[in-house]
Amino acid sequence: MLHLGGPAPWLLAWLTGTALQLFQPDLWPGQAYVCLVSGACLMGIVNRRLMARWTTAPPRVIAWWPLCAAVCLGLSLSFALTGLRAVWFAQEALDPALEGVDLQVTGVVCSLPQWHSDGVRFGFQVEQAQRSADQLSVQIPAALNIGWYSINHDGQARALPDVQAGERWQLPLRLKRPHGLVNPGGFDTELWMWEQGIQATGNVRERAPGTPPLRIAATWQNPIEQWRQQVRSKIVQTLKEPRFSGQTAALLLGDQASISQRDWDVFRITGIAHLMSISGLHITLWAWVARWLIARLWRYSDLWGRSWCLTYPAPLAALWGGVLFALGYAVFSGWGVPAQRTVIMLLAACWLRVNALHWPLSAQWLLAAVAVCVWDP
Repeated sequence: MLHLGGPAPWLLAWLTGTALQLFQPDLWPGQAYVCLVSGACLMGIVNRRLMARWTTAPPRVIAWWPLCAAVCLGLSLSFALTGLRAVWFAQEALDPALEGVDLQVTGVVCSLPQWHSDGVRFGFQVEQAQRSADQLSVQIPAALNIGWYSINHDGQARALPDVQAGERWQLPLRLKRPHGLVNPGGFDTELWMWEQGIQATGNVRERAPGTPPLRIAATWQNPIEQWRQQVRSKIVQTLKEPRFSGQTAALLLGDQASISQRDWDVFRITGIAHLMSISGLHITLWAWVARWLIARLWRYSDLWGRSWCLTYPAPLAALWGGVLFALGYAVFSGWGVPAQRTVIMLLAACWLRVNALHWPLSAQWLLAAVAVCVWDP
């Protein structure tokens, strides 16, 4: 049952304001959200001063005013901040005049390349872009989703280079804004790309005018993705059967590209499809095991000299250690949305325990939900 005492009304109002903004069919102008944030902050200041000076107000007013003020403040502030964040992100959209134009784009491969039967897809962090026709610099979104296909326009297959995470490339591209099918109940490609921070997709055009694809150098950037690609290569080399290597990579790295459609059908029928991706269950289990091990190690530290418990209590050290290990595994597995959500919820629960805040379970759940929405609505 939901307890409406303490911080619960404010937390519930924050979630409601975020949801209201997400259900808006159109965004307001950025100035409107700025004014709403300013008004909410002013309302908070006025409310604080009123509560400090109200000594003769009726008891009923004193009892209900803070609740009403907290609800209004949470609603307006979360609504405005969510909208303002969306407005800022929408301003980075691809210029329609650059759709279908041949561009020369220099950047770094920033994600684990996903190999398919028809080519490879990877994230691309843009450093510089210019039109191939006149070599003039243009402004395009900083994050792209690139497809490099092994079948050219003549229907002939070609060998693609071994694209590695962290490499700097100069690629001839044609970009377009994200779009997908809008069938009811189907996968929403545009929403997925919005969640991933992708404002444009592109294809490598090897025969486009200008410089052909050129690998410039390997860089130190995106070391986690480089490490993940090395681990995936070791898995493929060790497990010669593609079916088993793909499933192992999905369980360990969150890389689902090598799982066949036939296997996905089997997973869906048997109800275990969610187990083949790095979900909250995997992250929480890893945090629980790490917490148990750290607690044992902490308590028996006096066997190696000074007891660590005298410096920091073992239960709190185990809590923080479990969260840190969960964070490390979430980053290593690709930092997907389920992993982000789980780590933030674990941080919220850990913060309550460390500060000895014995909130009801409903309030703890609301705090975790608000933390997730603040991180990324």
